[in-house]
Amino acid sequence: MIVRKRAKLALVAAILMVAAMSPGCSRKASAKPRSIKLDYAYYNPVSLVLKDKKFLEQDLASDGISVEWTQSLGSNKALELLNSKSVDFGSTAGAAALIGKANGNPIKAIYVYSRPEWTALVVRKDSPIAKVEDLKGKKVAVTRGTDPHIFLLRALHEAGLTEKDIQMVVLQHPEGRIALEKGDVDAWAGLDPMMAQTEIQSGSRLFYRNVNFNSYGVLNVREEFAQQYPAYVERVLDAYEKARLWALQNPHEFRKLFATDTKLDDSVITKVLGRTDLTNSTIGDNQRQVILAAGDVLKQNNVINSSTDVSATVTNLIDPRYAQDVVNKSVAEKMSTVEQHRRLVWKDADARSTSKPPDNFGRIYIPDRLLGWIIPVSVLLLWELLARLGVLPPNWLPAPTVVGKTIYQLAAAGDLWKHAEMTVSRVAIGFLIGASAGTLFGGLTGYLPIARKLLDPSLQALRSVPSIAWVPLFLLWLGIQETSKIALISVGAFFPVYLNLSVAMRHVDTKLLEVGKLYRLSRFQMVRRLILPAVLPEFIVGLRSGLGLTWMFVVAAELLGASSGIGYLMVDGEMTGRAAVILASVILFAVFGKTTDWMRNTAGRRLLGHRAR
Repeated sequence: MIVRKRAKLALVAAILMVAAMSPGCSRKASAKPRSIKLDYAYYNPVSLVLKDKKFLEQDLASDGISVEWTQSLGSNKALELLNSKSVDFGSTAGAAALIGKANGNPIKAIYVYSRPEWTALVVRKDSPIAKVEDLKGKKVAVTRGTDPHIFLLRALHEAGLTEKDIQMVVLQHPEGRIALEKGDVDAWAGLDPMMAQTEIQSGSRLFYRNVNFNSYGVLNVREEFAQQYPAYVERVLDAYEKARLWALQNPHEFRKLFATDTKLDDSVITKVLGRTDLTNSTIGDNQRQVILAAGDVLKQNNVINSSTDVSATVTNLIDPRYAQDVVNKSVAEKMSTVEQHRRLVWKDADARSTSKPPDNFGRIYIPDRLLGWIIPVSVLLLWELLARLGVLPPNWLPAPTVVGKTIYQLAAAGDLWKHAEMTVSRVAIGFLIGASAGTLFGGLTGYLPIARKLLDPSLQALRSVPSIAWVPLFLLWLGIQETSKIALISVGAFFPVYLNLSVAMRHVDTKLLEVGKLYRLSRFQMVRRLILPAVLPEFIVGLRSGLGLTWMFVVAAELLGASSGIGYLMVDGEMTGRAAVILASVILFAVFGKTTDWMRNTAGRRLLGHRAR
């Protein structure tokens, strides 16, 4: 009897537990986001209206949800923000969203904020370039992973060319415009509003236009956010739709708002808005066909993997449900708060158990030369294990085997050696110039008190300037040619060599100098026979530090519009959302940096002889 009662109680408890976990009950405790993070961009004028008019903030105020805004400087930057969860909603071109999706960025394209003609191929007013075929062998500035990049690839393809037939100079959109106007490049894959600016202010010419090669401006949402908060996705689109309709119904106020936010002249605003169509916001077959056409060219140029099923990827990317629901109803017919909560989806996270490694491995003798391998090998093994278990998202941190395969593919295609050769040559030349200058000035300030008083204060002040601060200055002074890159790398090598040598010479034992004077040595003999041997260890330490900083500065240098080099590979991986390429570049930097450091150590030991031991 007692057993039956216990069985009945257990059955009732089980039923209650199942009922509690059922959708109907779970909805009552459904979650809501603390904040909703969106981007705004000058290439997305509707986002500027939404941010200025605070339609979304007003709607979410009753729910206690804040709204955070982050500026996007291009589709590639918006995709980075989405991939890192820095924003929940990001503005990109449709074809750029395909690049992100194909490279593992978990997003959905859910809304069309504009149908623009925002990109074209641009040359200076006096340029002889008149057609796409004339670009062969020319320097073309472009921001990879964006609609202008894809537009350029499609234009080249139509003319029977590929990106290998031109010298592609990777720059962000504003720097691309500057490079064109300064004459550092022959053409630029432009983007409004910078494109309209250079047309009006510098007389630049759009020599190739094709509105059908411009993909739509689309709003993307992170898949995780959409799965957890579908009702709030609709509310964001409600606010976007309200902003779009306001822009259409209030053209004069819209023009004024756009001009205020972008700080552009009225003539530029007129040209940009004249090329922007805001009349349709639903996403569907039209956008799918445009993105599919771009996808084929992207595969041919290895921007996305050749094995990618473009059709399936586009189908998985575009989700028209949210926009259709929003556009087909009035803003006044929003769901009540209770109904919104009924649409929320709970996402249960599976707990993963990990076994704890034993604390004591016993007394095992490991040769000293192998001790340095323990940590990197252990990290690689753990990294591979976590990647295979799915703990590490592949779009953030692909497995070491995937990174190794990427390096192998780069080597097999010949790209690795080309980029490595360029980076190593830049490091070698920059280090030679910087170390030589550091040796000269360090010797002067260390040996001559008057030189120290004149030069050292200024040089110490310059030493405090961060490396990245030199980038825009050298770009402005020296353009995007090799000179600016070598100059920046030389700065990295100069200061450690200068500082170590100058300080070491000032602290040479005075007894040595007294001995030199006792033997009536000349100044040259004093330097060669007494001072140089005394300062040699510190000088070699300075060379080592300078060489290390040189490898750090070369990354910043290859941001200056480089079209080759390991830093260029890294930027290319960043702009196209390929984490494996970024990690491969980091590993290559580590390998080459360690190799050159080993070579310097070997040479230093031979120079120092017994003092190196």
